[in-house]
Amino acid sequence: MKRWWTTPAYVAVAVSLLATAGCSSSDTAQPAAGGSGPASSKAGSSASPVSLAQFPVTVATGGKTVTITKKPTRIVSLSATVTEDLFAIGAGAQVVAVDKTSDYPASAPHTSLDAYQLNAEAVAAYHPDLVVESGLTPAQVGQLEALKLPVIGEPAAGDLEQVYQQITDLGKVTGNASSAAALVGSMRQKIAGIVASTPKPPAGATFYYELDPTYYSVTTSTFVGQLFKTLGLTS
Repeated sequence: MKRWWTTPAYVAVAVSLLATAGCSSSDTAQPAAGGSGPASSKAGSSASPVSLAQFPVTVATGGKTVTITKKPTRIVSLSATVTEDLFAIGAGAQVVAVDKTSDYPASAPHTSLDAYQLNAEAVAAYHPDLVVESGLTPAQVGQLEALKLPVIGEPAAGDLEQVYQQITDLGKVTGNASSAAALVGSMRQKIAGIVASTPKPPAGATFYYELDPTYYSVTTSTFVGQLFKTLGLTS
């Protein structure tokens, strides 16, 4: 089989796809409602027309079904991806704390909360009415739920469709359904444009994408591998 070694041009396109899939945008980020401590904060208005009357909202995510009884105004994010998604859909003013790995946007209420070394009591100190996590163990989720904290899990997405579904779910549970739908539509359009404008490689072309100097790579079934697949390349 003819091998198509990944050229800088294709790497650049893949990076563009990753950036778009990450949905980080300074245009959509809102100032955070909280500081770095558990002090109370005033929730801002939502850009979505979803009203309190449309709650409760039930979503199936992270292998379980969760019902949110009212629009949350004190959200704690224990995931960098979730933090970016929340701000991108216009829920930034509802976020009172984000974990230490969340480095975007700069206006997010950064804290020392550590999802890898979870301190459930430290999370509870922010008095959240919604905690969103990604990758916690069942035991850790149980610690949060034992403190009567509503928890939604958004595991690492396996493909773009899962990314879109997670953004949609976050829009529903935060009362920002319409802005989440608009974001998903924009992402689909941008990614389709990137794919359409990228020169097509030869039929049967393969790629080798090196993650680090130890020769680890990605398979086509991984998230990054599937982004390359949309460009007509196979690992």
